[in-house]
Amino acid sequence: MDNGQIYKQISSSGVTWEIATKHDIGVDFSLWDDRFTGTVDYFHETRDGIFMQRQSLPGTLGLSYLTPSANVGKVRSTGFDGNVAFKQDIGNVSLTVRGNFTYSNNKILAADEANSAYPYIRDTGYRVNQAKGLIALGYLRIMMIYVTALSKQNGEQ
Repeated sequence: MDNGQIYKQISSSGVTWEIATKHDIGVDFSLWDDRFTGTVDYFHETRDGIFMQRQSLPGTLGLSYLTPSANVGKVRSTGFDGNVAFKQDIGNVSLTVRGNFTYSNNKILAADEANSAYPYIRDTGYRVNQAKGLIALGYLRIMMIYVTALSKQNGEQ
C-alpha cells in the first residue's frame, strides 16, 4: 500500500540576518581625586527580522506537522547598566571595592502567531520567554472547605 509522497522538511527561502538598531547614552564620572568612579549607561535596542518558526499557517495548507521558519519576529529591549568603584589606600594596602548593576526589560513587538481570542496565549506584547497562565489562588482551599462541609452534613467525621 502506497501512502503517497509527503514533505519531511521545508526550506526557508530569503533568509537573512536579523537587524539590530542600537542606541546608547552613558555618563562616566569620577569624584574625590578618582577615589570614587563610576559609569551609567542607558540602552535601547530593536531587533527586527528575527528568524523564528511560523505559527499562523492554516491547517488546510497541509503542513500541520511542519512549521517552516522565516524572518518574522521583532523585539525591543531597554534598560540601564553601570558600575561603581571606591579606591582607598590604607598604609601599604590598596583597597578597591567594585560593584555593577543592570536592569533590562524586553517586549515582543511582532511574532508570527496563530489568531487567538485570548491575549494571554499570544507572545506579542509580553517579555521574551515570559511564563504565562491563569492563577487559581485559593481554589484548593475553597474546595477543602466545601468537602469538609459536605462530610459534616452527611455525618462523617
